[in-house]
Amino acid sequence: MPHIHAILAEDDSEVKGFLEGNRVTIVVKVASRFGYKEGDVALIPKLLTPAEVALSWNMSRLMLVVDLGTRLPPYDIGDRDAEDFLLSLIKVCEMDKINVGVWIRSMPSNGYAEHEPEPPSAA
Repeated sequence: MPHIHAILAEDDSEVKGFLEGNRVTIVVKVASRFGYKEGDVALIPKLLTPAEVALSWNMSRLMLVVDLGTRLPPYDIGDRDAEDFLLSLIKVCEMDKINVGVWIRSMPSNGYAEHEPEPPSAA
């Protein structure tokens, strides 16, 4: 399953607001760019505490780490793909004041499974 880790400081309300307002757009862009259904792409936020931010180095205010899963383009993923993806986001999202880094990772060999329990029956 492809997924996006959105890494940001827990006390950065501007970036939180950006992510809340654009999370669907980000998922749609990943799905369309890399050939997935939108419902198959997860967005997982990772909120860093002030202590974790203080320990980090060279981190953008918002880091989008895109793990593509096993369906990959017929070429190696590189910096150009990350740049093209970021430019496609810039065209549709207001990002003028937010430093955003994009890291796209391909994972040619992995697996994913999920169990969804049956909802309780209405008796």
